[in-house]
Amino acid sequence: MVPTGGKMSERCAHTADLMHDGKSIMVYGGWNNKVMFSDVNILDTEKREWLEVEASSQMSKYLHSSLMIEAIPNWRFFVFGGSELEFNESEKRE
Repeated sequence: MVPTGGKMSERCAHTADLMHDGKSIMVYGGWNNKVMFSDVNILDTEKREWLEVEASSQMSKYLHSSLMIEAIPNWRFFVFGGSELEFNESEKRE
């Protein structure tokens, strides 16, 4: 599948969750060795299009877990753990 529309930045350590409609995938966070991401992107697998959406919390996060769950009366997106600190991969970590 090659999506059209806007292009999401390449990244790793993000999450990708199937949304309640069963055909859209939400991608949150991640990093690319230079930048930590706080964006939320949705891939419509039927239209093969990316859509960047505004989220109420714009916290940069990577190496986290997430899940979509029906929390009556609405669906909710929960994020667990992960890292919010910046570091340079070329420098020694303490």
